[in-house]
Parts: sequence; C-alpha cells; structure tokens
Amino acid sequence: MPSASKPAIIVIHGAWQTVLVYYPLLEALSANDHYDLYIPHLRSCNSPPSPTTGLADDAAVIRTELIVIRRVDPSRKIILLMHSYGGAVGSEALNPNFGGRGEIPGGLEDIYLVYFAAFMIPRGFSCASAYVDPSYRMTLLEDGAMIPKDPGDLFFNGLPEDVREQEVRKIVKHNARAMMDCVNFEAWRELGLGKGPQGEEGRLRVWYVVFEDDHAIPESVQRRFVQAVRREGVLVRETSLKVGHSPFRDEGAVKALLAVVSEVEEEMEAMS
Repeated sequence: MPSASKPAIIVIHGAWQTVLVYYPLLEALSANDHYDLYIPHLRSCNSPPSPTTGLADDAAVIRTELIVIRRVDPSRKIILLMHSYGGAVGSEALNPNFGGRGEIPGGLEDIYLVYFAAFMIPRGFSCASAYVDPSYRMTLLEDGAMIPKDPGDLFFNGLPEDVREQEVRKIVKHNARAMMDCVNFEAWRELGLGKGPQGEEGRLRVWYVVFEDDHAIPESVQRRFVQAVRREGVLVRETSLKVGHSPFRDEGAVKALLAVVSEVEEEMEAMS
C-alpha cells in the first residue's frame, strides 16, 4: 500500500497515446522509492472513443486520483507531470469549481506542476485554439475521433527507425471534442505566482520543459506559452531538451526528465 508520507507523482499522458508510450520514463520513476507513482488512463484516448468524451471526462479521472491520494493525508505533496494535451487536463482537474468529484483535501497547497511540451494555456482557450495544427496532419473520422496521418514523424522524430515503428503501433484514436473543449481554470496562475503560505515571495511551483525538436507542438509555440504566463507574473522555471514530442525511448531524455523531478523534490523540501 502506498505510503502517505511520500510525495505522490501523477503522470498525465498526452493525446493519441497511452501509458505504454511512457513506459521507460515510468520504469525509471518507479525505481526511486522517494515517491509513489500514479499513472491513470485518460478516457478520450481509446479505440474506439466515445463521441461524448471530452476534456472534463479526462479531468475527472485526474480529479478522482487527487482526491484518493489526499484522502488519508490532506497535506501530502503531489507533483503533476503533464505531457502535451495532459497540460490542459491537469489544469482543469485542479479547478476548485470542478463539478461531480468533490473538493481536493488540502486544496491546492503543496501541489507542483511540471509541463513537458505541454499546453499551458489561459482560461477560455482550448488546445485547438491555442495552437492551430495544420489540418493536413490529422484525419477526422466518422466516429468523432482524430488520428494523425504520420504519427512517426509527428511524435517520434529523432528516434531510430525501428524504435519509431514500435512506438507508432501504440498510438490510439483521440476524441476530437477533447481538443476543442476550453480550459476553465489556470492552475499555473494559481500555483505559480511565487507566493508562500504567508504571501512571501519566491516560491517556485511551476516548471516547463521545452522539447526543441518537437514536430507536434513546435518549440516556438512552447516558448510562447512560457512567455505568456510570465507576463502574468507567474514564476516558472524553464529548461530545454533537444528531443522530439515523445522521446521516452531516449535514455538521455529520460535522465533529463528525472533531473527535473529531482529539482522539484529539492524545492519541495526547501519549502517544508
């Protein structure tokens, strides 16, 4: 049974992908006994998908996980590792007004956000409106799902060809509605204004890892996300990796992401 005293990490995966794509990262995270790891599957990523499944359904999955984790220990520290579409899901899941799943015990205190090549977007925007992907790269199916025409190049560029082919076989349909649904909460703003419990300055709770060779969410778009939230006064630490959108079969990329997690742990300890 997971220890209530350890920090918890929730990995929120991206669209068209399942936890299988993240296995090398998850395996590396699991080897560290400093925290407990949670890897929920988002409902919009299924083959076939339900045509009514959207962002709120995915956020409800994460919201439930947050409530369960905090039920025993409301002060338990939590890190959200959010990739791609998962950035919108994680933000929405933290909305205090999110309906149907109840409040998160302990509220938003001691929750830390790590976006990697993820949508860090303002309220009223959807993933589709925050970055309009060229339509020729996606096929809209009759069942309401979207599927990339060339997922190997879109997600797995930079990996060896044989590895890329293996990863492409793990791709699933993603409900188009989830990309169109707007975010109603800015978790990065609530957690990233650099305030401590008594309002003191300098508290770091938001990280963004830019994937520089990303073909799905280009580097320029990722940096625009960071610049936009910084203009709002948000304290965010930015770092970069020269990798594609889903580089989790790259040992160097996994090690670099683990280093970011270690940095978050150090910040948590400093704020304890």
